[in-house]
Amino acid sequence: MWMQIMMAASTALTVMGHRQNIKNIKANLAWKAYERKINDLHARTVAAKKAAKTFSEMRASVGSSGIQFTGSPLIVANSDWKEYQEDLMWMDQGLFIEGMRDSTEATSLIASEYYKAGNTLIQGGMGYIDYKDKKALAESKGIS
Repeated sequence: MWMQIMMAASTALTVMGHRQNIKNIKANLAWKAYERKINDLHARTVAAKKAAKTFSEMRASVGSSGIQFTGSPLIVANSDWKEYQEDLMWMDQGLFIEGMRDSTEATSLIASEYYKAGNTLIQGGMGYIDYKDKKALAESKGIS
């Protein structure tokens, strides 16, 4: 009887370990998403400050020259604004790609843990059947 209890306990503990690994993978994925979001906000803040400084310097330069803010200076300012918007778009793409990569990796790890847990249950069942067969064989030969 003790052997069956120990086999069941061992199997249960191993499955519980796999379930905990799944929880850890999910928590790690959530943490990475949070960290990515914070890093993205910081990068956007830095980019906005840099763009504001560039635009401010451009306006000051045009203003101090005494020319009207039309024509070439306006085209340059518009070009810089479009470049800033493009930088933000690429930041969004990078954030999306990193999120998808982490999500795919986590999904793969979770699937692996489910497979391992299932395999543990099957091995536990097979081990129990093997134990019963060997015990019955031993009893039939008078060995207990």
